[in-house]
Amino acid sequence: MKCKVVIFEQDQNYQNRLLVALREKFADLLDVIPCSESSDILKCIERHHPDLLVINERIEYDLSEIPEDCAVACFTEFRTAEKVRNKPAVCKYQKVKEISSGFLEIVRDYKAVLAVKREEEQKAEEEQKAAAKRIAARRQDPDVLVFLSSRQGNGSAVAAAACAINAAERGLSVLSLGIRPLKHQTDIFTDTGKDGNLKELTESANREELTEECLEQNICTDISGADYFDTGSEEVWMAALEKKGFLHILSVIGRMAKYDAIILNIDSSLNAVNLEALKSAAKIIMVGSGTGDSNAGIEAFFSALKRYDEYSGTAVAERVSVLYNKFINLNCTMLSMPGVDVIGGINLLDVAEPRKISENMAKMMIFNSLVSE
Repeated sequence: MKCKVVIFEQDQNYQNRLLVALREKFADLLDVIPCSESSDILKCIERHHPDLLVINERIEYDLSEIPEDCAVACFTEFRTAEKVRNKPAVCKYQKVKEISSGFLEIVRDYKAVLAVKREEEQKAEEEQKAAAKRIAARRQDPDVLVFLSSRQGNGSAVAAAACAINAAERGLSVLSLGIRPLKHQTDIFTDTGKDGNLKELTESANREELTEECLEQNICTDISGADYFDTGSEEVWMAALEKKGFLHILSVIGRMAKYDAIILNIDSSLNAVNLEALKSAAKIIMVGSGTGDSNAGIEAFFSALKRYDEYSGTAVAERVSVLYNKFINLNCTMLSMPGVDVIGGINLLDVAEPRKISENMAKMMIFNSLVSE
């Protein structure tokens, strides 16, 4: 197949002589097309779809406007430069055979480079599509992480929020749900003042009629990028919500296909809703302080889970890990329990506000592995 070449040269006499010579001697290799005005270059390219545009180096023209499919070369007065304006250089004053060979070589090399680029672009596009497909599949069935304190005040609420903030700041999409009595998410997350309707949500969830729109009305977004659901007090959520309502909420979140993970904060009671949260969890993080009282709570709760597993044929206890918070080396100890991993320890932080505590905790590497990319 012949190469199409558009030639734009200020010296019309030279351009005409070159066109005649190329057409007489290399008509089987080149189809040369003259262009006489800068304003006609793009029109000429659009009309002829050339492989190469050759333009005199002295002509002022924005070469970035040339379509990518068309190679560009510059005519020069001398042979000293291999490139001009970052384009291959072709000396005007040489044998027409050498000019023809130069044109063909430039086109061949450019097409080879362009083919590699297009292949890489196609590969990148395919990888992006595959990644998007994986993300979509994951978000239809997001991981559930459950945080709970072994004793009141051990800090599972701030730890759960820290996990959500950490994930959001890494570009992941997470939804934090606090379903503990009298624990409001806005104690930690940004108070947006958004008006929800928790009564309608709870009742429709229990009827298994909750819509995505209703759920969205109760979801707020923290300044970190984490979404959260201020579930309100015990009377609204814990007392009114039934097991099937809780599971229905999880299914609606899955249909939204928006989140990489759902991060729950519950108390340590084994009521019907909490048991469903624990059974749904990919990871269960018990937060303790390392004191004798807190460690006793961890052991008691883990024993209760093992008995529940034996009774119900589940494997909830296998997904339990321990995170130590407010740990003071002189006064606290870490338990060594078969089948229970300790994912880390956080010393007592010298801040009082729950938000500041969560922000400082979120910077710690221990949370990176909990919600994976």
